[in-house]
Amino acid sequence: MRYLIAALLVSAAAPAMAQPAAPARVAQEPPRGIGGTVVSAGDAAVVLRQKDGTEQTVAMTPGWTVSRPRKGGIGDVHIGDFVASASKDAGAGRGVANEVRVMEPGYRPEYGTHAMGQPETSMTHGFVFGIAKAAGGTELTVAYPDGKRTILVPDGMAVTISDLLPRSAAGQGVAVTGVTRASPDGVRRASRLTLP
Repeated sequence: MRYLIAALLVSAAAPAMAQPAAPARVAQEPPRGIGGTVVSAGDAAVVLRQKDGTEQTVAMTPGWTVSRPRKGGIGDVHIGDFVASASKDAGAGRGVANEVRVMEPGYRPEYGTHAMGQPETSMTHGFVFGIAKAAGGTELTVAYPDGKRTILVPDGMAVTISDLLPRSAAGQGVAVTGVTRASPDGVRRASRLTLP
């Protein structure tokens, strides 16, 4: 009987042991800010005029969006919203927000939680799948492919809501900002333009 149990344990563990180790995460280049006045906009690229008069061509991702931020509160956050939150680390898988942004439909810059430049501070991107009242505020449970993070949003903290606009809102002469990220092909692309 002991041999049977040992054999079952070994056979159950063998597939897990035989699998290759997960690849180490490669550090990604940080996002870079862009901004200027729109000269022209197309599906694949936007040309911006900088303050010094030079023009910058910005590669865009397919389906890129245009949005305008507005101030809101925790009552504007709903299950299923895609959020970005900077938070002070508060134990494993937990944080206390110092910023929460609800992204417009279609904008998903990245997923997961990663450290920021400030000590013990993390940035989380993911979908809200839990909202619960807690001591001192409201807890958001934010899920992403590699896991989840519970973020306490203190009572009274403003939340930035990004309202989706038609692409035509970023027409010629309109001031915009954005962020580019490195794509797998090495080209830096933006996924949205933001109006003030």
